Amino acid sequence: MEGSLYEKMTIFSLIALTFLAVILIPFLSSSSDSKALARYREQIRQARPHPLNEAELTGFPVYLWDSRKSFHKMLFGLDGSFSESPLTTSNGVDPAAQPCGSWTVTPEGELKIARKLAAGVRVLTRVSPEGYQLPTLMRLNSGFAEAWFLGEQSLAQVQISCFGYSESRPSPDKFTAQLLRGLTVYWATYPALVLSAGNEVTVNPELAYGALTFHPDGTLSKSISNPIDAPPDYRQSFSGTWQVDENFGVLHTSVGLYTTEIKLLLHGTRPETLLVGTTSGNEQWFLDRDRAKEQLQAHLGAAVYLDARELVQA
Repeated sequence: MEGSLYEKMTIFSLIALTFLAVILIPFLSSSSDSKALARYREQIRQARPHPLNEAELTGFPVYLWDSRKSFHKMLFGLDGSFSESPLTTSNGVDPAAQPCGSWTVTPEGELKIARKLAAGVRVLTRVSPEGYQLPTLMRLNSGFAEAWFLGEQSLAQVQISCFGYSESRPSPDKFTAQLLRGLTVYWATYPALVLSAGNEVTVNPELAYGALTFHPDGTLSKSISNPIDAPPDYRQSFSGTWQVDENFGVLHTSVGLYTTEIKLLLHGTRPETLLVGTTSGNEQWFLDRDRAKEQLQAHLGAAVYLDARELVQA
């Protein structure tokens, strides 16, 4: 309580500002997140169907992303049997599925699942385009959607989405200088879609994208990290250096005062992509020398607008 009136008023003002920041910032952030979730929820409700076929379900196990840190496994038998595992919250676990019902795909491409211990039949409609290393969105009659991972790399993708890397399916591939030398990659934050606190599918609030060029002389240039709600800017605005540790297959980049270690998490095909883990978060890289920009834009369109054509002309 000692000191001049001026000092006391300064201290009181700082305390008041700190109190307002503690109260208002979480509220404003929560309000913004709620609006974004509501917009995406409406997009899911209005999205056009993308018919399923039986081969997409029976070729490999299917993994349902339950929450940000959990998933479970589903098996669709060729004989129409349906099996499901308990909830999984640990990395490195491929859970065992137990028979629990039957399934069919209608002529319109809708999926029907009848569980033995549940009343009624669940009807699901795919509402997202195929591919682009994104979870497949399956809409229920309620209008809400589930995030499913289909295909050969589905276990690795769901584990990377949940835990940041796959302990069950670590990548057999490593970075090499030959892979990157002279290449321009177009990248986006991975995963582009996440589950909200209420386990609803929504666009990753940290989603960003850009371009990065690895020059043959060991220098690199990169664009800004574009936010999803602004026009894309791929101009090479920053410069730095790059080097691959061939013993460990790890890429090191340096831009200004920032040095980043990048590990290869998953090498995808059709289109050729890399899921990489960096010290600031995971990214998906598109490698095609002729079509990488177009593929990135299709990926963003599929994630944000449920239509791969939406950003192609951006």
